[in-house]
Amino acid sequence: MNNWLKDAIIYNILIDRFARGKGEPWLDSDYLKPVFCGGNLQGVIDKLDYLRNLGVNTILLSPFQSTSAYHGYHVTDFFTVDQHFGTIEIVKELLEKAHRKNIRIIMDLVINHVSSRHPYFMDARENPNSKYRDWFKFSKWPDEYMTFLVFPDLPKLNLDNIEVRKHIVDAALYWLQIGFDGFRLDHIIGVPNSFHRELRAAVKEKNPDAVLIGEAVKGLIRRREIKTLQIKNKYLMYILSQAGLNTSFFLQLQYVRYLDGVFDFFCRDMAKSFFVKKRWFKPLWLLNFILRVHFWSYPKNFSLISLLDNADHDRFIFLLKNNVEELQKVVRWQFSLNQPEMILYGNEAGLKQAQSRKIKVYGDKEHGDLAIRPIMPWGNIDQKMFDYYRKMISMKKAGR
Repeated sequence: MNNWLKDAIIYNILIDRFARGKGEPWLDSDYLKPVFCGGNLQGVIDKLDYLRNLGVNTILLSPFQSTSAYHGYHVTDFFTVDQHFGTIEIVKELLEKAHRKNIRIIMDLVINHVSSRHPYFMDARENPNSKYRDWFKFSKWPDEYMTFLVFPDLPKLNLDNIEVRKHIVDAALYWLQIGFDGFRLDHIIGVPNSFHRELRAAVKEKNPDAVLIGEAVKGLIRRREIKTLQIKNKYLMYILSQAGLNTSFFLQLQYVRYLDGVFDFFCRDMAKSFFVKKRWFKPLWLLNFILRVHFWSYPKNFSLISLLDNADHDRFIFLLKNNVEELQKVVRWQFSLNQPEMILYGNEAGLKQAQSRKIKVYGDKEHGDLAIRPIMPWGNIDQKMFDYYRKMISMKKAGR
């Protein structure tokens, strides 16, 4: 049992939009373009005292491996640091200085797919005799292949291939040896549970205190996406999803045997229904009762990490139409739950979202997520909001 995860207060950093090293100018200040704005790991090092003052004890870093996209989820090499974010020496410095301040660091690890610019995938498409052909799932070589959901620039890894499994497990063990305290596993519903079992065994053998936290979430499941999913009863999940029912609870429950916890999107969905959509007008005890039953459904050693925001969903401050007092009520409620918490960068700083993620913000492609990911407003921190978060964190720690 990882007791430290139970007491974790996690701060989720999207590296490219968080901070630059001291004196370094931003590469681009227009965050509504899918480009590198310039945030880097040195910037995270420089803000460790800010985070310690806030009271967080764990950092979740977005992927920093070699990538073809600013957010890092389009990996082109699992073993190297992208030059936009820094170097391996800076990674080690960050880990050393964070640990010295009693802050643990979790690494975001993509295990389901790679960038279409990954050299192995490029070779698999261009060379009919490529040894990497079976690393991916081609239905009609070279142009038809399985992807992350329906995104052609993210070819899905063939984790039925022993060599592919070893490659990803070896990458995890490499970063664990560098000093990371665990992993947030991206899109685990696309990955077979046999791989989760193998990864867990390898990680725990290397470091029993390292944690594995999953992202098990899918809103509306579309028919064309079903084949990309590796979940139990996926056709039933599809039907429930199409009927408008929330499948988060059933998805999350599938991973209690393989992981140390998941980010609790069921809890977030319930909070959104109560505080934003106001489907239940009163009383609050009804929401708390539903979540108490929800928590009881999981083993005690399995963490359900509460979150209001992440980098893929409209921020609560936007959903609440920038009503700070209403947001504070939701934050107070979040910190009253007997679970770890996650804070998305900028929430404590009063960072606002200008428009919905449903709006296309760049060219002909859908890049609505950009709206959720502004640059951290270091010159305009909302001190009252910061102090409120710090108070909630302090109260949570005192109540343990």
